[in-house]
Amino acid sequence: MSRTSLLASLLAVAAASLQAGPVFNYTVGSGVTVGDQVYNGFVAAGNRWSALFSDPVTINVHIDYQSLGSGILGQTSNSVYSTTYANARLRL
Repeated sequence: MSRTSLLASLLAVAAASLQAGPVFNYTVGSGVTVGDQVYNGFVAAGNRWSALFSDPVTINVHIDYQSLGSGILGQTSNSVYSTTYANARLRL
């Protein structure tokens, strides 16, 4: 192996280990099209989170939504799970 190819290999490994932050992988359901406003909103949020953190993790996000009945403007639900940052990071 030449010195140039060895150096190139070492630089590639170093660049991979210096990941800027979380990497988000997006998949879409039948209610979402790549490039529409919903998809772009999730990508913008993922980019923001990636800029704030430096943890080398991969986060898979499935994006989907459906039309609600007539006269329904929106609907939400939430779940609360309490844990420490260290525990959440360990599990990621």
